[in-house]
Amino acid sequence: MSTVVLAGVGLTLGGNRILESIDLTVEHGEWIGLIGPNGAGKTSLLNGIAGSLPIEGEVRVGGRLVTSLKDRERARVFAVVPQAPVTPPGILAIDYVMLGRTPHIGYFQREGSHDVNVVEAAMANLEIASLAGRRLETLSGGELQRVVLARALAQEAPILLLDEPTSALDVGHRVGALERVELLRRDRNLTVITVLHDLTLAAQFCDRLALMAGGRVADIGQAGAVLTEGAMRKHYGADVVVMDGPGGSVVVVPMRSSRSRLAPSRLIGSSDSAE
Repeated sequence: MSTVVLAGVGLTLGGNRILESIDLTVEHGEWIGLIGPNGAGKTSLLNGIAGSLPIEGEVRVGGRLVTSLKDRERARVFAVVPQAPVTPPGILAIDYVMLGRTPHIGYFQREGSHDVNVVEAAMANLEIASLAGRRLETLSGGELQRVVLARALAQEAPILLLDEPTSALDVGHRVGALERVELLRRDRNLTVITVLHDLTLAAQFCDRLALMAGGRVADIGQAGAVLTEGAMRKHYGADVVVMDGPGGSVVVVPMRSSRSRLAPSRLIGSSDSAE
């Protein structure tokens, strides 16, 4: 079972307190969205769950401490899509996606037909099969992001940790990528934890949203309860309109601040009168 349980999770980096006393349970098969303003600690929390940051407290998966897992064991549990992935130069897209199979291939062994089938299916699911023979440095930002996501899907881990997986995608591919994650989640009963800045998409795809602010979870629940105009004003400093969307979803529409509609002030150094 891939239930993820956080207890008393905190983090200090460079003398700065990043996370503070986070308790959170993500049920097996659930999709949780981490939302919140820049600097709220969302990415740090995701990395802490994956075991790549020295957090305080405990993170358990299926009752086991993540810190007790060896690297290959963690890679069979978590598939991570980072915000800024490091990609080796000169590597072909298909070979990069194949790296997702590394935890399943023994030392001094080569990939087998099953590994090849998994990689090809992951690339087909994200509509990037045509990119297989392209070097990564020749891809656009959106194409590269889909290749990185395909590598995570090829890993076949029960828990997906996605940090802004659609930030470089256009609106069509953004929705399409999340729909494919959703289909795979249902098919494989995956647990998904995603950092998302697009609040409307987060509301459509996530079972629950955890609103983070100041290194803490300020609120957690279904989108309709968390995404309120008051909460957006308090934690984001933004004026928004929250509306009911199709099928009971929530739509968050940013509004131009009343301050920005005021008459512009004179430029510094401008003359009061023409000479």
